[in-house]
Amino acid sequence: MYPRYSLDPKRRQAAIENADILFRDANSDDYSWFNCFVGVTGEHAVYTYFDKQNYGIRQGGKKQHDLELQAAYNKIIRIEVKTICRTVRCEPSFEVNLWTRQVKTQHPDVYVFCSAYFTPTKDSAHCQEVEIVGWESRKNVIECGKLLPVGAKFGSGKEVHRESYSILVSELRPITDLAQMVTA
Repeated sequence: MYPRYSLDPKRRQAAIENADILFRDANSDDYSWFNCFVGVTGEHAVYTYFDKQNYGIRQGGKKQHDLELQAAYNKIIRIEVKTICRTVRCEPSFEVNLWTRQVKTQHPDVYVFCSAYFTPTKDSAHCQEVEIVGWESRKNVIECGKLLPVGAKFGSGKEVHRESYSILVSELRPITDLAQMVTA
């Protein structure tokens, strides 16, 4: 249903090494090593998706976004990749979420949302693949995302611990639309 990126042993080792660096440099209580690993796998998936199609993609600058796409007429599209860990395949009825603090401090043009599929346990050895479930502009996240206060419940029933924007996967634009936008 969604473009998938398999994590073979070579890619898994690269993700582990990148997560080590990211975790060491993050110096933050907000992120665990595992969160860094999950995030890196999403970035690898999006990078690979656009690289295989020979789009001009590169690592982002100044870490205010993860990746940059070179669009027509020398326009740069700044991408922030958000990846969630799941133990089931992503469905259109699932949600993607962004902390409001992230939306206020990060200034990408678009957010690309990924779902890292882990089975049966959540550790780096059991990450099977990453699905690129869709994207949305930063502006539309703010205007159309459902703002959930602390204490509210996500659609999954889990409690919101940090004020967040929530968007149904079915409401996201397919990644193919972003690819078409690059060549337009």
